Amino acid sequence: MASMGRALELATEDLVAKVRGLAAELLEAEPADIEVTEGHVQVAGVPASRLSLAEVVGRSRVGNVHGGGTLVTNGGLDPFTGQGVGSAHWHQSVGAAEVAVDLATGRVRVLRYAGAVFAGEIVDPIGADHQCEGCLVFGVGNALFEELVFDRGQLTNASLADYMVPSLEDMPEQYGFDLAEDGRGEIHGLGEPALPPVAPAVANAVYRATGVRVHSLPISAEKVLRGLRAEAAAAGAGGGGGPGAPA
Repeated sequence: MASMGRALELATEDLVAKVRGLAAELLEAEPADIEVTEGHVQVAGVPASRLSLAEVVGRSRVGNVHGGGTLVTNGGLDPFTGQGVGSAHWHQSVGAAEVAVDLATGRVRVLRYAGAVFAGEIVDPIGADHQCEGCLVFGVGNALFEELVFDRGQLTNASLADYMVPSLEDMPEQYGFDLAEDGRGEIHGLGEPALPPVAPAVANAVYRATGVRVHSLPISAEKVLRGLRAEAAAAGAGGGGGPGAPA
């Protein structure tokens, strides 16, 4: 919507301008004085001059009326200096996760997730909600399961029989997204903005629960268990207790 929708908007504006021009000749008025609304045109403030769009096109003998619009964004980084415009548009989102960690196995389960995305203006509410839900599934997979494993340069989990993806059983029982609008009519992308916060939110929750900071994805049970054992060993060497219970 942010790209193709804007191009369509520009094309529509071009089309309306052409219709105004055709109607102005028929109604003997200036194009700026022509109103286009609900399939009709008229001179502003003169309802008696009303014509349908079909009448405008037919009486003008122009065949089809075409409108065109092209959206070109500015951007690009200098490959040598790294300076420039990194993106033509930025999309803001946040996320918070609550997790449970099994201290005996290192297994992490996401219990609840809450996210928010700055949507600008929502065009398709149902589609927007579903897109965010898809981002959550994708994000849980990135955070906890999905990993390409290589052995001497050969991929060892090249099929879904071995490559771990989340199932419905792995999704949080409670989740929700707040799609924030600003009322200005600006369209923001909703393709994947809800995705980036998922893994950091899960990683931070694991750290808050166990004291283990995992620095690479996925946050597998093995990595968490190694971290728990390292914490316990460090605490034992220092005379303290083991890691605290998860919160």
